[in-house]
Amino acid sequence: MAEYLSLLKLNPGKIVSVIDALRKLPDKPSSGVNLRYTMNIFGAWDVGVWLSAENTMRAVEFASKDLKEIPGVTDIYTVSTFPHGMSAQSNGMVEYLSLLKLNPGKIVDAMDALRKLPDKPSSGLNLRYTMNIFGVWDVGVWFSAENTERAAEFVYKKIREIPGVRDIYTVPTFPHGKSAPKTSQRLEEENPEKTE
Repeated sequence: MAEYLSLLKLNPGKIVSVIDALRKLPDKPSSGVNLRYTMNIFGAWDVGVWLSAENTMRAVEFASKDLKEIPGVTDIYTVSTFPHGMSAQSNGMVEYLSLLKLNPGKIVDAMDALRKLPDKPSSGLNLRYTMNIFGVWDVGVWFSAENTERAAEFVYKKIREIPGVRDIYTVPTFPHGKSAPKTSQRLEEENPEKTE
């Protein structure tokens, strides 16, 4: 299945009700669509909904019918994403989405530098996806890190130093319908034989 990110703008008076409606969506809201993550985004867009769909038509149908029809959603923009050489398994690591603004004169150079980043740019960190975003933000970088320090180090020492990156905003994400467990809790759940 292909993966997509839908960015939503919300009516300020209905933010709470929209977030509540998004949380109540089932993991498989329609045939051929699976919800993966939801995230708050502060800026031009208010919420991101990460989903996988068997084809683009299913993704567009879900975004335009199920998401756009939630009372309080004023605008929606859906982009397809592509893996950064990784499977969708995070191995117990916390996942983050970094939104980047690029210098218009250096977009090609910045995108080239992002594409050349290794799948494991540093210890305890895995790149998962990169995506073009058209609007206030230009690029999204999805990655997993074993802790916040590793994530911050990657953002400030690797991403921010790429020529042409003007601004960066990073948010932690969590699987759809679940709160984000602490990394140690998730590791214990996935590897019970290694815990005491």
